[in-house]
Amino acid sequence: MSIPSTSIERVPPQNLEAEQGVLGSMLLDRDAIARVVELVRPEDFYRDAHRRIYETVVELFERGEPVDLITATDRLRDKGQLDDVGGAAYVTGLLNSVPTAANVEYYARIVLQKSMLRQLIVAGTQIAHLGFEGENDVEILVDRAEKLVFSIANRRLIQEFLPIREILKESFERIDRRYQDKGTVTGVPTGFTDIDQLTSGLQPADLAIVAARPAMGKCLKFDTEVVNARTGEVSTIQEIVARETAALWTLDASGQLLVTAPAQFVDDGIKPVYRVRTASGREVETTLTHPFLTPTGWRPLAELSIGDAIAVPTRLPVFGATDLPAYEAKLLAYLCAETMPTSPALATDYADAVAVGEAIRAATRPVSGPAEQGGDAIPDSWSGSPRGGRRAPRAPPDAGRTGRGACDPGVDVYGDS
Repeated sequence: MSIPSTSIERVPPQNLEAEQGVLGSMLLDRDAIARVVELVRPEDFYRDAHRRIYETVVELFERGEPVDLITATDRLRDKGQLDDVGGAAYVTGLLNSVPTAANVEYYARIVLQKSMLRQLIVAGTQIAHLGFEGENDVEILVDRAEKLVFSIANRRLIQEFLPIREILKESFERIDRRYQDKGTVTGVPTGFTDIDQLTSGLQPADLAIVAARPAMGKCLKFDTEVVNARTGEVSTIQEIVARETAALWTLDASGQLLVTAPAQFVDDGIKPVYRVRTASGREVETTLTHPFLTPTGWRPLAELSIGDAIAVPTRLPVFGATDLPAYEAKLLAYLCAETMPTSPALATDYADAVAVGEAIRAATRPVSGPAEQGGDAIPDSWSGSPRGGRRAPRAPPDAGRTGRGACDPGVDVYGDS
């Protein structure tokens, strides 16, 4: 008694007549080519000869050359493929296989469906192989199997063409309803008043993508100091979030400074932060997603490298209302006149002995009575070791010589903020 074999040999799904109908229609009518290329790829043809003929016809079409029996045959001969596809007689037979190109899309869909079935067989074999191997976690294997199937499902033709008259009519009716219901949230509210006023909420069948432009709410460390654009007050991010109100400087698309108020304060959780220090000594601590303005546009910190140029503000048009004592104003004037206050060292022109003397005495020597050329006494907190968070600058050892020297600009000339 013979036992039947469990292995069944089958011919892969294919329809050679439909493939011939597609190629014949393309040779018969140039407009048919534009309809077919939207549906079928070269690998969708079962016979290799049909695949080569299809590629040749599409090549001629994309180059804007005439596509007919003569040009296709000549091109196949130039490529050395004419004999491989069956010769000129076979190409002529394709042209005679269809009386008209009216049904070319129907033929193309048949070719696509058979191709998807063959791909499904291959995917099934690969999935079975993954299951028998079982080397990785089940979740990883399931993800791979899903990708194999989804890559085939994406070829499905689910879109349909509609007359623009029907689409416009529906769109105008929807716009009119929103206009009539002005101020009413007709969709699902987002919780953000400004967005709901613009969109009337999330509408059915709409894909809503909420994105943030550069400097529109990215992460800074909680103790980062920010200048109030209206008052000049310096506050930390934590303090601003607690108050839920602030006037902040932002850059518009043209690089101009604008005063804006945050629309929402959101706790973004705990994330790693990185300290960025520029060559001029400026520092800021941000997350990897925080954008920086570079010569090539806005780029997140994750894309920057040491030595890359980033923009920093050289001047903020903020005028505070707090009066400075004369000694602080005088020292601030010297700092601004000689160098940037953020520089690692203060360059001083020692040829101006009077200016140097005033600056050093004002910053380092306590005075119990009136200052020599001012009416204010120098507070004790500016002498000896620093107090109250202030550090007295050191006088350069060569302050009496002509030339340029340096002293440590450690004095907080902007007050206690």
